[in-house]
Amino acid sequence: MTKSLYWAKPYQKTFTGTVLDVKNGAIILDKTLFYATAGNQIHDTGTITIEKKIFQVNNVEKDESDTYFHYTDPKPTQVIIGSTIKGEIDWERRYLVMKAHTAQHIVSAIMVKQFNNKTIHANIKPGEFSIEFEQKITREQLGSVMKECNQIFTIEEKKVNSHVLDHNSATKKYSTKIRGIIPQVEEVRILEVSGVDFNTCGGTHVKKSSEIGIVCVINIHRESEVSFLCAEKAIELLSSCNTDVIFSLIPLNCTLEEFPIVFEKKINELQDLQKNQKDLSVLIVELLQYSPYEEINGIKTRFVDVNLPKKAVFNGFKKFEPDNVLTVKQNSTQFLILSSSKNFPANMIVEKLKSIHGGKGGGSPLNAQILFDKEPNEIQKDIIHILSI
Repeated sequence: MTKSLYWAKPYQKTFTGTVLDVKNGAIILDKTLFYATAGNQIHDTGTITIEKKIFQVNNVEKDESDTYFHYTDPKPTQVIIGSTIKGEIDWERRYLVMKAHTAQHIVSAIMVKQFNNKTIHANIKPGEFSIEFEQKITREQLGSVMKECNQIFTIEEKKVNSHVLDHNSATKKYSTKIRGIIPQVEEVRILEVSGVDFNTCGGTHVKKSSEIGIVCVINIHRESEVSFLCAEKAIELLSSCNTDVIFSLIPLNCTLEEFPIVFEKKINELQDLQKNQKDLSVLIVELLQYSPYEEINGIKTRFVDVNLPKKAVFNGFKKFEPDNVLTVKQNSTQFLILSSSKNFPANMIVEKLKSIHGGKGGGSPLNAQILFDKEPNEIQKDIIHILSI
């Protein structure tokens, strides 16, 4: 068993210890400041120095007996059991993790407070965290939560304290207060953010909320999974995004405050244009049946060198009368073949074109497509030849 030091001394950067064992390619110590991946928080990194030889710690795990395995580069093949070590954690990484973890607790707590939306799962990394919520979140809800949280992260100074108790004491004192359940373990650690949150947690945290700094949302997935940046990472992103957005607003002739309304309007206009384009594309294909054609064995054949949407071509061709073949050039090597002829189905024409030029493709009797290895010469003449056989 390894004694963990980070609960009592989360801000300590170095420590000394003794090598108890070298097992599974990892160093086992009598005590450690290194946090092992657990409770959705990523592990610490840093160095272990033994007799002036430095080992880079790149992963830390622990087993059910709380034995910590420090995986290093180089591997500790010649480390002697009983050696004295000096350990040093990567403080910049650790401090970002502490900020992110405390920020996650506060965001989860405020989401419950404002909208009774509980956290299902969280993931903590240096300067970033993600939360999966029980319910879907609206833009207005997330904005309201972030406004209150960022006041706590920057202006207010909520103290963060931890209390370690046995299970019975923790249950009696905190079972009605905590945001969650008390786990079935002998020793329970309660993390308290003054006036904001009580929850069980074994991770590393800052002493006060104002250490966190600003937090921003960077992604929303399925309307319930939200990713955040905090502290220096958030500042870096917001600084660059702010100027980028301001300059991007110049063509729109609007302010940052007006942008959501203007953006929504532009999106609606774009969707209307896209719908009109689809409708016009279908109409263009429908009208092609009245365009000049070349007739071979009773089959009317036409060639169009216009890159129209596939779906529009397929839908428009449905209005064609029997015994029509339409070839639509998508690009120099890709073509759509459509046929309303029972004797010359589209997929058969494609197979014959493949035998002439190579390439790949296929489809149904009504519509098919072909991608040639290289641009074919006078494909319309090839189709006329196929129809004349």
